[in-house]
Amino acid sequence: MKFLHLSLSILILGVLSACSTCENDGDLFENRGLIIRSTFAPDCAKRINPVPDELVVRSDSALSFYYSGGTSCNWGIDFEQETLLRYTSNGQCNVQVIREVRSNGESTYLYQKNINECGDCNLGTFDEGWVVVDINDEDAEFKFRTIRN
Repeated sequence: MKFLHLSLSILILGVLSACSTCENDGDLFENRGLIIRSTFAPDCAKRINPVPDELVVRSDSALSFYYSGGTSCNWGIDFEQETLLRYTSNGQCNVQVIREVRSNGESTYLYQKNINECGDCNLGTFDEGWVVVDINDEDAEFKFRTIRN
């Protein structure tokens, strides 16, 4: 009888810990490194071509390949000094996404996402991953990586 009680206690503890909020009690998204800010496609921007999950945009003309809106649709990005990056990701249940862009050598940069997810539920989270970085090097190469915890 003690074994059955102990087994049930362990099972209940396991179920409760799977549904806990873990340590993801802070903000859903956090930016680090060379990221100036997160951004979103403005309402006036209409998608005209499929947008890749990993994208580096260095000019208005490159952006206009994917979105229409003309000059009146302002993304708030100075492409003479900044670069727009997109790296999508998703997660389940209680999720925290830490976005970081850092130098990985001369003219090489890494956009990394650490995705901390826990719990056992059907709640999904999707991150478009649009960020603005203070990099205006035409020769800069960007790599993308996701780490799931």
